Amino acid sequence: MAFRKRLQYYKLRRRSYVILQTEFKTNSYNVRGDFLSVAVNGHTAKAISSTTSVSITGVQQARDQWCWAACAEIIGKTVFSGSTRTQFDVVNLLKRTNENPWPNVAGSPSEEAEGASYVAFYNKYFTSEHETLNFSEITYSLAKGYAVSTPGGYYEAGERVGGHAVVVYMTQFIEYGAQTTYRVTYYDPWDGTMHTCSYEEFCDGTYNSRIYVQSIYVVGSIQ
Repeated sequence: MAFRKRLQYYKLRRRSYVILQTEFKTNSYNVRGDFLSVAVNGHTAKAISSTTSVSITGVQQARDQWCWAACAEIIGKTVFSGSTRTQFDVVNLLKRTNENPWPNVAGSPSEEAEGASYVAFYNKYFTSEHETLNFSEITYSLAKGYAVSTPGGYYEAGERVGGHAVVVYMTQFIEYGAQTTYRVTYYDPWDGTMHTCSYEEFCDGTYNSRIYVQSIYVVGSIQ
C-alpha cells in the first residue's frame, strides 16, 4: 500500500483554506481522506472530505443501443482486469440471432449483470435491482474495488420514453459545519466522457435529465 501526504492551497468562492491530504492507494481503488481548515470572515472552521474511487478502463459503446453491453464490459473488468471479453462478446452471448451475431438491441439490467459476470470470467457474480443504491452502498462497492452500473430512465408526462446506463466509479463526501455534500463521478459510454454532480442531482435527473432507477453491482459488495 502506498502512502503519501501533500499540502495544497486553494481558493473557492473567495474563501481561503488549506488541505492536508492523506491518500491510501491500492492496485484497484483509492480511499482518500482530506482534512480542511477553512477561514471564513476571520474564523476558522473544520471540514472533512472523503473520496473513494475505482480505476476503470472506459469503453465507448460500439452501437447506439449497446450502453448496457459497454457498461457490462467496464464493470466486469474491475473484477478481472485481464479479461479479453468485450461488449461484442456480451451481445453475442445474450442477443445473437441466426441472422446477426451482434444485433443492435437494448439489454435489460439482468442481462447486463449476466454479461458483466461473463466478462469477469465468473470470478465474481453481478446482480441487478430495479431500484437505486444509496450513496453509502455505492461507496461500499467502490471501497471493495468494484464499480457500479446505474441505468436511468428518460420520462415525459410520467411515462418512460428511453433509458441509458453509465458507470459510477468515484464518490466524494464533504462535511463542512452543518452542511454535507455527496458527489458522484461517472463514465458515460455514449461519448466516453466523465461527469461529476451531486448524488441528489444524479438521482432525480436534475444534472442530465435522466432519473437513476436501476443498479448492477457485485453480489455482496454493498454491505
